Amino acid sequence: MSTQTTLTDYEVRFRVAGRGSRCYHKTFPTKGECERFMRYTIAQHETQSNEKPWLEKQKDNCKLSELVETWNKSYGHFLKDGKHCWQW
Repeated sequence: MSTQTTLTDYEVRFRVAGRGSRCYHKTFPTKGECERFMRYTIAQHETQSNEKPWLEKQKDNCKLSELVETWNKSYGHFLKDGKHCWQW
């Protein structure tokens, strides 16, 4: 199991279960992503899961007014004064 530096990225090369198993080669922009992918692949080999935790989730760029509307539709309409509470 090794993480090597290329010109612009990091490359990870490893085998999950030793010499007779499949060899994984993958390139990532950060060393942390390489290590997370390695841990994920080893865990997937042991548990057979399909999640991809080495990829970070994107930030939510919605506006506050959209968030308030979503809250009002899902929870605010149950309140007595829900309609008048969040009108701008």
